[in-house]
Amino acid sequence: MCLALVLCACDDETPSPAADLSTVDIAALDVAAPDAPAPDAPAPDAPAPDTAQPDKQQPDQMQPDLLVVDLLLPDTVKTCSKTSNCGSGEVCCSGVCKVGSCCGSTDCGAGQICKGNTCGPCAVDTECGLGEKCCAGKCAAGDCCATKDCAAGQACVSNTCGSCSAAAQCGAGNVCCSGKCLLGACCSSKDCAGGLPCIKNSCTPCKAKADCAGGEVCCGGVCRTGDCCAGADCTKGQVCTAHVCGACTSSKQCAGGSVCCAGACTQGDCCKTADCLKGLICAANKCTFCVKNAECGAGNVCCSGKCAAGDCCASKDCAGGKVCKANTCTACATDSQCGFGGKCCAGACLSGDCCSSSDCTGGKVCKANSCTACKTNTDCAKGLNCHNGGCVKPFCGDGYLDTGEVCDKGKQNANTSGAICRKDCKLCGTCGNGSHGAFAPTNNTTLKGGTYHYKSFTIPKGVTVRASGGAALRIYVQGAVDIAGTLDASGFGGSAGQCNYTTKGVGGAGGPGGGTGGHGGYYNKGNGTTYAGTGGGGSGGGKAPSPAHQMAGGGGGGAGYAASGGGGSKGYCCSSRCGSSSYYAGGAAGGAYGAANLKDTLVSGSGGGGGGHGHADNGTGGGGGGGGGALLIIAPQIKVSGKVLANGGAGGAACSGKDGAGGGGGSGGTIWLRGTTVTVTGSVQAGGGGGGAIGSVGSSCGIGGKGGGGASGRIRVDAVTFSGKTSPAAHKGAALCTGKPCS
Repeated sequence: MCLALVLCACDDETPSPAADLSTVDIAALDVAAPDAPAPDAPAPDAPAPDTAQPDKQQPDQMQPDLLVVDLLLPDTVKTCSKTSNCGSGEVCCSGVCKVGSCCGSTDCGAGQICKGNTCGPCAVDTECGLGEKCCAGKCAAGDCCATKDCAAGQACVSNTCGSCSAAAQCGAGNVCCSGKCLLGACCSSKDCAGGLPCIKNSCTPCKAKADCAGGEVCCGGVCRTGDCCAGADCTKGQVCTAHVCGACTSSKQCAGGSVCCAGACTQGDCCKTADCLKGLICAANKCTFCVKNAECGAGNVCCSGKCAAGDCCASKDCAGGKVCKANTCTACATDSQCGFGGKCCAGACLSGDCCSSSDCTGGKVCKANSCTACKTNTDCAKGLNCHNGGCVKPFCGDGYLDTGEVCDKGKQNANTSGAICRKDCKLCGTCGNGSHGAFAPTNNTTLKGGTYHYKSFTIPKGVTVRASGGAALRIYVQGAVDIAGTLDASGFGGSAGQCNYTTKGVGGAGGPGGGTGGHGGYYNKGNGTTYAGTGGGGSGGGKAPSPAHQMAGGGGGGAGYAASGGGGSKGYCCSSRCGSSSYYAGGAAGGAYGAANLKDTLVSGSGGGGGGHGHADNGTGGGGGGGGGALLIIAPQIKVSGKVLANGGAGGAACSGKDGAGGGGGSGGTIWLRGTTVTVTGSVQAGGGGGGAIGSVGSSCGIGGKGGGGASGRIRVDAVTFSGKTSPAAHKGAALCTGKPCS
């Protein structure tokens, strides 16, 4: 049989076992073909076999040169093309069945090599392929089997030298720090126990703060989190608690001779006076004696170097005549507490001999705590008059003009015709003492509210006397009253609302004693607040609309008196401006008050309410009109050919084209005429003021409401003979000089 053997000669240093000629035993083949050459002779026409031992190499790494050798093989050699052609326990290698399980290492399991056609462990690195290491009998791709195979600092990870990721990769006595294997037990202090720092990769006691990590301090060889080991390490006043410098909470934490004040240890024995013995104060952290009251604190006083609760050490320290009792200024109870020349009056020590006139004798009065003779009736107690320096109970007929008397001629008083003074000490129908002389202005003038006693009262034609002020106007005249001009005690009108949103309409002042009109609503641009109008003054003052924020302001309510005033009209805003056609309520009217006969009491008119502010177009409200004043005239004869007025002031109008509202009108006041004869050929009026008007509809199609009108006032006439008309009609009172006094 002729067998062609293909030999592979490779340039690689490691020859393949399958091509190793030394492993081919030609004699063993027992080639018995006829004319075959001797077993140890080369085959005819065949090149002599290369008996040199080739370098061993893995099959997949060879670059073979093919050498075909024709061999004469005995008939017992099996040829094959694949292992299935061979028998059990054989493998087909290069066309020949061989006993074994492999032809090359690629036929073996992971890490094994093929030796003598049998898979097994490697013994040396050279048995493995290029780039492999023999590790524990197995070939593994890489350059190391253990860390000792690597360069200093590297670790063998998955048979490759490189950076470590865990200490276990570095071997015993080593630690992995930032990817490098280093000799030691730690990389940083966190790897050490018991607070020891990591110094040169060894857990060892620290010697200085620099040995520890940031935010740590070295205390007794151990690194502690914080910034101190003892108080000496901290800023002055601080204490070291749990290795942290901070504020003290107790004086026990501070060194001897120091005290904890406001979190800081301070040298001394006190932080505040409460820390000291009773009476002593704490000054510069030392308990000491006080010098002045201010050192003792509120509610305390410094007495003889010690603080005591109270406000005095002696009575001279007390004000208002109080005496010092148990360090407290208190009211006196007896004159003896006030010392010589002192008098205890209503709890206060005063220098003198009386507290009130009751302490004096002989009708004397107590003035400035001294009993002295009276000079006028006002010096005497109620019900007593001053006669010859002494206060006595007065009576009509004693010859003295006492309080409430118009005259007193003593025994000359008589109720007969021509008598200067009646027995009731009244002058029939005049009730004046004439102390203010004659009143007869030639030019326009004013007359402030109050009480006047004239000998005569005349206002010529063309002259106007404007009465104003907080008090009702009372005019007592001994002689005749002749008013051909004008006596005006009416309320003043409110100012108009403005076309800007910040200037409100101002309420008008009342006549004498009359209520002031309310102010109109407005918008304060400075603080962005809308302010509602205000109600009028007086018992029947008109109300301002509410709330303050209205798209179109409602009118101010009219003031009431003899009747209720008129309510303010609604403000209107159309849908194109306000989303839907809307009405906004006006201010409520003031109610009625007082009585038709006045019940012998002067009553003034009330002010109208201020108009509302329109938010859609920012028109401000008009001011309410002032209430009419209260006027009383008493004289024997009263003649009015001119005008006597106590009308309510008109409400301020709204700005045209804006949505602010008009102010409410003030109510009329009171006119009370008392005389033997009262003649009216002119005008006597106490009517209500009109509500503030509104302008045309503005571009915003919104318009404020009209102010409500004020109610009329009241007029009363007391006379034996009365002629003429008044508006409103006068209430007829009792006739004078028919036995009842005129007052």
